[in-house]
Amino acid sequence: KRLIVLDMDSTLIQTEVIDEMAEVHGVGDRVKAVTERAMNGEMDFNESLMERVSQLEGLSTDKLQEILDGLPFTSASTASIAKVQCE
Repeated sequence: KRLIVLDMDSTLIQTEVIDEMAEVHGVGDRVKAVTERAMNGEMDFNESLMERVSQLEGLSTDKLQEILDGLPFTSASTASIAKVQCE
């Protein structure tokens, strides 16, 4: 057996999951604003992550499952997963 670890967002899947969660929860604009502030150097990563995640409080597991079911894999990840499963 082996363990494969990689970044999901924009590597294995074609989207940023926290943005998807925020949109479904109705706080997409707020989360994007925090992300932009972090990208502009106005806050560090940990601070921005805590702020973005706090906006998701109350997001239901049903909504999370909907997001999970709709995540679009990248074409390269599909091929990589198939290769790893064969080995």
